[in-house]
Amino acid sequence: MPTRERFIFKGEGVEDTVLFYWSIVSISRALRFNAEAQHQKTVSYVLATVAGYYSLFHFGMFLLYSAPQMMHKRLRTKINNALKGGTQDPRHAVSHDAIGDFLKACQVHGLPSTTRALLKKARTLREFVNYGPDLRATSKGFRVFNRSHHPQELNDVLSRIDGVFLDSIEWASKVESDSRPLVPISLSMAKPFFVPSADGAPYYSEWSSSDVLSGAEALRSLLEDRSHTLVYPSRDA
Repeated sequence: MPTRERFIFKGEGVEDTVLFYWSIVSISRALRFNAEAQHQKTVSYVLATVAGYYSLFHFGMFLLYSAPQMMHKRLRTKINNALKGGTQDPRHAVSHDAIGDFLKACQVHGLPSTTRALLKKARTLREFVNYGPDLRATSKGFRVFNRSHHPQELNDVLSRIDGVFLDSIEWASKVESDSRPLVPISLSMAKPFFVPSADGAPYYSEWSSSDVLSGAEALRSLLEDRSHTLVYPSRDA
């Protein structure tokens, strides 16, 4: 039985950047939600849609923490205040709109536009399944509009998430910043969330199935390998 409190970041050999710690949990959330979405799409389009959106949202958080130099000054101030000296997860200071705005700003510096576009599409679908079908007043009375979107749109989003993650990780691993070397380390330190470690069972094992954990781990490993190759090319030569 996993204990409640086990994960301690020691940070040996790592620059002590507080946002680095939160980038680890953000990429872990993104990978877990993506794997949940892929698993749920054969069971529930509704649950898969919600999970797919939050996978991309948390991935946006990961990119934000990994490239803090690209934050707008106002957002940086909000996050610094929410950190409370580095002891609190600052996620509540970041709105859903703020993630989209941040990704748009990053496009000027080379982030593929597909990252923000897929987040926007996933959010539209999530809001549809959360609040739809829409009840609208028409000249003939109230009508239910339940076909504004279709499940195939969800399948398209989910089929593209892995590729968007990979392209964005490549960008984060190449963009010039002090945080760039921390990207592969964040990905590496996310591993215990999905596989057993010295702490015991995976951190997400109480809430996610073994199939979900293995799916998340497969993508995590792929992203780590790609990032490591880009950040430390000489070591892999």
